[in-house]
Amino acid sequence: MAAKKGNISIDLKGLGKGISSFFTKHGALIFIVLSFGLLTYSVYVVNNLLTAPDDMTYVDQKESESINTRFDKATIDKIDQLKTEQSSGGTLTLPAGRINPFAE
Repeated sequence: MAAKKGNISIDLKGLGKGISSFFTKHGALIFIVLSFGLLTYSVYVVNNLLTAPDDMTYVDQKESESINTRFDKATIDKIDQLKTEQSSGGTLTLPAGRINPFAE
């Protein structure tokens, strides 16, 4: 279909052939250039994400919310008992009937 306006004629069929022949000839090069550009952009974005400084106020806030520092009385008593057993210097005795897998 040709459209005329003044002295200029535009042939749309010829335009389609020109575009298809251009991509047929140079399609591989266009694909390589676009792929390289996408890879470069991806490396740039990942690099910026990895080198960005941490928001330490946010990290500290979330750590303080997630760490439970309260102990009940039974836990404190168990820790104190463990400390006294270790400080007394007693030897460790295995219960009868058990085999120590680390002994030769």
